[in-house]
Amino acid sequence: MHPGVKLQDLIKMNGISQKDLSKEIGVAPSLLNGILKGDRNITTSIAISLEAIGFKKAKYWLDLQLKYSLANELKKKDVVKKKEKLEEWTKVSKLVPFSFFKQDDTLDIVNSDDISKIYEIYKVKNYNELADVISSYKLSHFRKSLKLTSEHNNLVAWSLLAEYKAEKQNVPSFDKNTLSKVVNELKDVFYKNKKTISSTKKILNKYGIKFLVLDRPTKTHADGKSFVSSCGNPVIVMSLKYKRLDNFAFTLLHELFHVYHHLYSEKYYSKELSDSEIDLMELEADRYSRNALIPYDLWMDFIYGNDSFNDDIIYEFSDIYRIHPGIIRGRVCHENPEYYRKRSTITKINVLDES
Repeated sequence: MHPGVKLQDLIKMNGISQKDLSKEIGVAPSLLNGILKGDRNITTSIAISLEAIGFKKAKYWLDLQLKYSLANELKKKDVVKKKEKLEEWTKVSKLVPFSFFKQDDTLDIVNSDDISKIYEIYKVKNYNELADVISSYKLSHFRKSLKLTSEHNNLVAWSLLAEYKAEKQNVPSFDKNTLSKVVNELKDVFYKNKKTISSTKKILNKYGIKFLVLDRPTKTHADGKSFVSSCGNPVIVMSLKYKRLDNFAFTLLHELFHVYHHLYSEKYYSKELSDSEIDLMELEADRYSRNALIPYDLWMDFIYGNDSFNDDIIYEFSDIYRIHPGIIRGRVCHENPEYYRKRSTITKINVLDES
């Protein structure tokens, strides 16, 4: 009910004319008439004036006006639709790291009007489906730090955005018998460390492997992931968490091993796959990556042929076998942690060329 109806009743009860009331409270007769007809609102100033002449408290009029205006707005379809969108957006924001998606300019996700884009990335139609997808998403086949705990929903967001972006890449068919060729070409790229990211992508795409670099949300300690896209081609996504060449090379070859040895195995996706079996697969991929970057026999000769390690020894080994010094030092530090504390000129050249 519009507050003008109540005001009309008070006018009659007090035996005062509209004209006299308009003069008393200092408003135009036309404005008062509009209020009484329900076409105009009672403002704060008018409410205070009505209280001053004994026509109830100002709060009484303002409460009536607010209640009427709110009910009236909620009858409008566009207002109801916007309200529902905002309510849905608020619920979704508790499950989805919007700040992560907003920082990607290619997605153009800004506010509740863009919720359909979120649903598209998660391959769902509504909030309930979204919640089901997130809660049931299996986070097993990731290369991530064992020392840090990741936020489940953030890892899902990173993973699904990678899948979404991978679908937009076109590459030739994948040949499962090309691992050695791919690795040899990549090792040459690692050694030079010039335009490393773009050169890596070019090589992998040539052999039918989709590749992308995707920054990760906060509390998401993922180095890389490999999976099969809807078209059947393998995909490798990396986060470049450390932006070091040795970390990039090791993680990439780790994922390549999964691509060629695990991705197309039914067992890899089995719900009955135990944690110990998954750990074993990860260890196999780690071992492969280490020995692909620096062959086992060469590494043994290097380790047992030197009583201590310094930059000169590493540079010499690097020149002979065309292995980047950063990769050699990275393995030395991994197996001999005390070496991390030593100053090294190799640190500067171990920075990944992200072009």
